Amino acid sequence: MRDCRLNIEHPTPNIERRMEGERMVHCSVPEVTLVHFQPPASVVSPPLGCLCLLAALAESGITAALRDYQLHEHGSRLDIHDMLRFVLEDSGQVIGFSCMVHMLPHLVLLLREIRRQAPEKKIVLGGPGPSSVAAPLLRRYAVADAVLLGEGERRFPLLVRALRAGTDLSAIPGLVVSHGDGVVTTTGRIERILCLDELPVPAYDMIDLSPYNGPIPLELTRGCPFSCSFCETNLFWGREVHSFSTPRVTSIVEEVTTC
Repeated sequence: MRDCRLNIEHPTPNIERRMEGERMVHCSVPEVTLVHFQPPASVVSPPLGCLCLLAALAESGITAALRDYQLHEHGSRLDIHDMLRFVLEDSGQVIGFSCMVHMLPHLVLLLREIRRQAPEKKIVLGGPGPSSVAAPLLRRYAVADAVLLGEGERRFPLLVRALRAGTDLSAIPGLVVSHGDGVVTTTGRIERILCLDELPVPAYDMIDLSPYNGPIPLELTRGCPFSCSFCETNLFWGREVHSFSTPRVTSIVEEVTTC
């Protein structure tokens, strides 16, 4: 097992676990809290995008915790007060949300309350939902500091460090940044990750897979050559397709089956 610095919480946050070799160190609050904002359902699968970011944060030495709302069994479904408790209790200075487009209305309402109750938190949005409407979303609702467009493994750790330090975000490409009062700026052009095999393996081995009763997601390619009007894939990944190598995919399958 590779060295890691992260905690996975299902469903209530308590501690951050840092694995250093065979030694475990307990910390109360991580630097980053990642929220997979998908409502509870009868069939649930692990959030692949969040697992990719957790692995990237761990590789960069940043402590992080995952809160998967689809596993949350307490309180009322999509109740604003229940969602606030789920997100804010022992949360990190930076909170990242990943969601699909159908959850954006609920997310906006939640973020408004977070801004009121915890204005010191730095909020980042990502995933297909926020990315597809990033600029108009932040112009209309100044509820987040930035939307991270596209692949986040290399840029999200840089963004976390910049937000925690209070430094300028303009040097980090592929961001839509909110300055309040409807003013947003977009930073430089996104450079696609060409060699996907260089990325860390998603953090399957760092979570308890037993609460999930759906398929385990496995990523083979990124991008799509088509541009269907109803689909967010092209907006999120672009039309250029990049693939993981067969040995890489095989090794991940072997790892998942032994978790």
